[in-house]
Amino acid sequence: MEYYGRAPYEFSMGYHIWRQGQGGANSTGGNWTKVDDGSLNNAYHSYGVEILPQKTTFYLDRKPIWNFDTPSEFHMPFYPLVNLALGAGWPIDETPNPSVLLVDYIHVYQRKTAAPAN
Repeated sequence: MEYYGRAPYEFSMGYHIWRQGQGGANSTGGNWTKVDDGSLNNAYHSYGVEILPQKTTFYLDRKPIWNFDTPSEFHMPFYPLVNLALGAGWPIDETPNPSVLLVDYIHVYQRKTAAPAN
């Protein structure tokens, strides 16, 4: 999930798979979602990603927003990365100053393996 201060009316969800180092082609996908102007920085929200064998789904406030077929590279352990990234090739001249990232909590869950049927 990425939210840019210069565009307080939308945010993006996406994935990047870097295969070039292993001789393959990189892969990326994403989705832009419109929100009420400024609504994402006026209150806390919950963001989620559910990675299942067939589909990966992004959530905003427990509502599914976007999904895609789960790439084979997603069949491994993941970890959360939360940061206030600025720059890295993206213009920051329209970013509010100061910019802050307030995080109330982070939860990570793993589904329990289903018990075998009798």
